[in-house]
Order: sequence, then C-alpha cells, then structure tokens
Amino acid sequence: MNVTRWISILLAAVLTVTVLILQFSISSGLNTLKVTIMENSKKDSDSAASLVELLEGQAKKINKCLEVTAEMKSRTGALQKQIASMGNSLNLVSKENMLPNDKKEELQYTDDNPAIKDLYAEGKALFQAARYSDSIDLYKRLLILDSTSTEAIVYYNASLFYLNPGDESNYYRIRKSLESALTKQDCREDLQQIIRGVYRSISREDEGSE
Repeated sequence: MNVTRWISILLAAVLTVTVLILQFSISSGLNTLKVTIMENSKKDSDSAASLVELLEGQAKKINKCLEVTAEMKSRTGALQKQIASMGNSLNLVSKENMLPNDKKEELQYTDDNPAIKDLYAEGKALFQAARYSDSIDLYKRLLILDSTSTEAIVYYNASLFYLNPGDESNYYRIRKSLESALTKQDCREDLQQIIRGVYRSISREDEGSE
C-alpha cells in the first residue's frame, strides 16, 4: 500500500515536472518568437523608412530636373529669337555687301529707285557687250533684292545660257525660268525677244546634239 502510494506520488511529481518543463519550453519559444517578430518588424520598419527617404530624394531630383528643363526651354526660346534676329541682320548685311560701294545706301527696292535703275542699266549693257559672266553676277545681286523681278530673271537666265551654250545641264532650269517670266504681265516685248532668242538657240543645240 505504501509502495503504491509512493509510486503515485512519484508519477504525480514527474507529471508536474514535465508540465512545468513543457510550459517553460512553450513560454521560451513564444518569447523567442516574439523577439524575432519584433526584430523583423523593426527591420521592415527601417527598410520602409529607407525606401520612403529614397523615394523622397528621387522626387526632389525629378523636380529639380523639371525646373532645369523648363529653364533650358525658356533660354532656348530666347536664343532662337536672338538667332532669328541675327539672321535677319546678316541677310541685310549680305545684301549690302553684294552691292557696289556707291549703292549701299540705296538698299530699299522700288521701281523708281535711281540706284536700282542704274544697276539694271549696267546689267543690260554688260549683256549686250556679251560680258555674260559679269552680267550673271550683277543680276544675281538684283535677284537677291527682288526675286520676282521679270527683267532680272530673263537677263540672268539668258546670260547663263550664252555663257556656255553647250552646257545641256542648264537647259531645263533655264527653260522653266523663262517660261515663268513669259507668263508675267510685265514681260515687255524686248524681254520676250530675248526669251525667244534663247529658245531658238537651245533648239538648235538640241538638234545638233542628236
């Protein structure tokens, strides 16, 4: 009877110790798990904070780039206006430099401009004297001042042809230019005669080349 009692007591003690050990193990495991979760949570929080900080830094850089881009566009627009203004000035200077020194003060093109009339008279004299190279240079200047001038178009292309009548590479362009001039209302009879003369000469050159 005493033995049975002691065995029961011993078993109860062992069971109690086992339960205590199990409770301790569970408690220890929970504490470890809690610590691990807290550490991971802290790491995640730190990572999230770092990510937010990185994104904020990138956003600041993007905003700065946008500001710089806007500034560059503004400056580019200003530069384009300056370049356009400089281009206009250079065109005026170019026109001025292509005229003789005694004509530079008479740049404005008008039908009754004495300086312009003198240039046309000089060009006509050069053409009649068969100085076609000089005639081309002068009428090229006049076409810069007024690209629609029928007289300048006719004399320039006629001079271009007579300078080298055998150069077939210029025939098409000369014909087209003279055809355009012939349709204009201000194409005078003397200009029409020059055009017809060039046409006849080109036809003869074409026939001779066949």
